[in-house]
Amino acid sequence: GQFDGSEFGFAEESKDDPYFQKLVGDFIQAGGEYPSILSTAGAPVECFHLDADGKVVDTKLKEKSEEDSLNDWAERAAKGLKEERERHPAPVPAHLLKAATTRWICLKIKL
Repeated sequence: GQFDGSEFGFAEESKDDPYFQKLVGDFIQAGGEYPSILSTAGAPVECFHLDADGKVVDTKLKEKSEEDSLNDWAERAAKGLKEERERHPAPVPAHLLKAATTRWICLKIKL
């Protein structure tokens, strides 16, 4: 199927899969130092559109935190991940192609 932007899935659904573990790790690394904030600020949700080559086609901050520094961190991490995957694509494994490329893959950023 084609990506139409209307469906969202969460990485937790496949969190035990090494491909998604690496995606999350690369995202966190790209964000740099994590802001220290109060845990009451709410967790932002950052989403990615991947292509079959594993490049990040687009990103979206689907849900914002009440804390701007956390939202900024999430957007910085998404931008960094997109740049990293442009330089070093990580092809999506065959068993994840449909799930990973036909909808947004979202990460809830928890403290």
